[in-house]
Amino acid sequence: MRRLAGWLASPEFVTTSSSLAFYAMVSLPPMILIAFWIAGGVVDESALEDLGRAVDTRTPDQLPVAGILRGLIDVAMATGPVAVVAAVWPATTYGAALARAFTEIAPGERRRVRGWRGRVLALALIAVLPVVVFSGLAALYLLPRLLGSGWPLRLALAGAAVTGLTALVALVYWLFEVHDTRWGDVAVGAAAAAGLVAASTGGYLVYLEFADFTERYGPTALATAVLLGLWLLLGNAALLTGYRITLRRARDRTRR
Repeated sequence: MRRLAGWLASPEFVTTSSSLAFYAMVSLPPMILIAFWIAGGVVDESALEDLGRAVDTRTPDQLPVAGILRGLIDVAMATGPVAVVAAVWPATTYGAALARAFTEIAPGERRRVRGWRGRVLALALIAVLPVVVFSGLAALYLLPRLLGSGWPLRLALAGAAVTGLTALVALVYWLFEVHDTRWGDVAVGAAAAAGLVAASTGGYLVYLEFADFTERYGPTALATAVLLGLWLLLGNAALLTGYRITLRRARDRTRR
């Protein structure tokens, strides 16, 4: 724990988390664009418009999230295959950066994670993103009819979100392993990362609900970018922390 605390306070941790947040900001627009383009081949435009309205009802009124999302949907509907192929490289930049980051925080390991593996994983996530989004919308439609609109619904949604996030993080850790880890190591690290993401997201939602952030940034796309960037910084910090815990457990076990 002392080594982990020292690493969390080191400039390396802050720099790596910030770099990942930057690459996530770069990859997010083309990633969403490609996902909407894929979804456009499966569902009609009215379904994408319903998605925009659903997002609009669940975001702070001061942020123009719905307008930005609507713009991405419009661009995706008018984008051709050549433009989509050109967007693949920036869309998968975050995956390559994540692979390098996992290698950097494990300098003593001989095994290295190649950037192409991160790009392939990013492409796979983009491909399944429309399915996940529309499945989530279907769940939001059905669960209130089964559980009502009170605390049981909120707890069910929160539990499902944390469980899904834990499974996704565990899959990423397993695909990007640089040490001979067991599923127990991966599960503990993924649970720690998902818990940190859930806690930071909960605090973030409370801030967005009660803080008047428009005094500093105004109700503009700049405010959306700043707040999204900070949340991505916290999320990537949690992801790196969980990966470090996974490596530490694996190393401690092999030394015994």
